[in-house]
Amino acid sequence: MEELINVITKASVGNKILALTAVVLFICGGFFLIIYQPQLQFHQKKKEALRSAEQNLIQKKAISQNLEKFHRELEKVDGELKKAISFLPNQSEIPQLLSKITSLAQKAGLQILEFTPLEEVVNDFYADVPVNLSIVGTYHEIAVFTDRISKLSRIVNISDIDMSGSRQKYNKILLNTKLKLTTYRFVTRKPKVAKKSK
Repeated sequence: MEELINVITKASVGNKILALTAVVLFICGGFFLIIYQPQLQFHQKKKEALRSAEQNLIQKKAISQNLEKFHRELEKVDGELKKAISFLPNQSEIPQLLSKITSLAQKAGLQILEFTPLEEVVNDFYADVPVNLSIVGTYHEIAVFTDRISKLSRIVNISDIDMSGSRQKYNKILLNTKLKLTTYRFVTRKPKVAKKSK
């Protein structure tokens, strides 16, 4: 240690200043790397966390201010869903609906030759309930029947219309008509039961 002190005391003023500068730079560099930089990174992380929390708070405030509006919209959508479901009969109403369609055909003056319910086609929340119908009547009677079908409170689509084999009877031109009626019913999904592990 004494040798170091002797070297320093015998050194020129320029070398002493240079050595002192090196020591000060070494201390400053150590301070920056060991204390200042970690604190700076810590402060930046906290600043980012604060900014994120402020943005989250702004979003939550916006949601809370619009919460009543969201509730109204939810009630509106729920009401529309219930209304839409009311147009889809459940399983127990299907026979009544098909009976009503038969009655409408007879009231329009049509003769029913065939009334064949087909296999249902199950979709997400509803099932297609198709029926093949073969009728005989005038064009006007068929038009009256289809018009009355369109005015039912339940949804009934008419497709695959095939008019052929016209013949005259009692001064009327009768048409043999085949068509497909499709109504729909609401399908309730049974909740899946979890399988018990052995």
